[in-house]
Amino acid sequence: MIGINSAVINRFKSILGPFTSARSISLLSNLKPSLNSTKSFKRVGRGPSSGLGKTSGRGQKGQKARGKVKPWFEGGQTPIVKLFPKTGFKRVTAPELQALNLTRIVDFVQSGRINLKEGDVLDMRLMKKSGLISGTLRDGVKVLATGKENLTFPIKIEATRASTEAIRAIERAGGEFTARYFSKLSLRAHINPEHFLLTRGHIPLKARPTKRRDINFYSRADKRGYLIKEKNSLLTAIEEAKSFKPRNNNQNKKVSLESLGSKTNEGASGFAGSGIFKLADLKL
Repeated sequence: MIGINSAVINRFKSILGPFTSARSISLLSNLKPSLNSTKSFKRVGRGPSSGLGKTSGRGQKGQKARGKVKPWFEGGQTPIVKLFPKTGFKRVTAPELQALNLTRIVDFVQSGRINLKEGDVLDMRLMKKSGLISGTLRDGVKVLATGKENLTFPIKIEATRASTEAIRAIERAGGEFTARYFSKLSLRAHINPEHFLLTRGHIPLKARPTKRRDINFYSRADKRGYLIKEKNSLLTAIEEAKSFKPRNNNQNKKVSLESLGSKTNEGASGFAGSGIFKLADLKL
């Protein structure tokens, strides 16, 4: 059936071919752009009848006829950038954290959109998976205390940071909060580990903080940093490095020279003991 239809169609095409081509040629004279798809531009300096000839609508002489006024020029009065001093400071390397209020967490738990069993931790992966946070997650999540009076059940939360009031509200309800460091790569691996398993065959290791600001923050007990809570090996190594005192090489050399005279050469028994001699002792 399909073969018959295609044969019939091809036969009619061969018969109607000249008519369809002639029809296409007749439409060429009626082609025009779609409505509102084009915009006519302003042509100046094309004669007096257009109304925009000679000076092209700029008038005669002056700054506006020859050039343009700078956008920051305020007519000669003291500009605003000179009237007031600079205020504040914005750290360009500050992490972009997504805010998450406690009231939103309470709503998701009470409505059943998040089902946490005993011992489960509400981390950023579960937040993203359940829709608790949405959009692009650049550097992490900061938990805020808005709606803290509604939190009446214990919950364990793990995020990048949390405000002091939010930490108090979580612990007052019998819960626990842990501030954990993530780099951009380790955060992506934490949110979507399946992607790295499929593309690379392995999951990147968890990143450690390298900047002094981050190490100090995640070592603070009041911020519930994971370095101090879990007694991380990185914090132990840093404390040992701070308490290490380098040896005094000059003192060691002096002690070794003084003890050299009391030592005997055990490798050559029967010979005089090795030591420091003076030229006068040789009695030449």
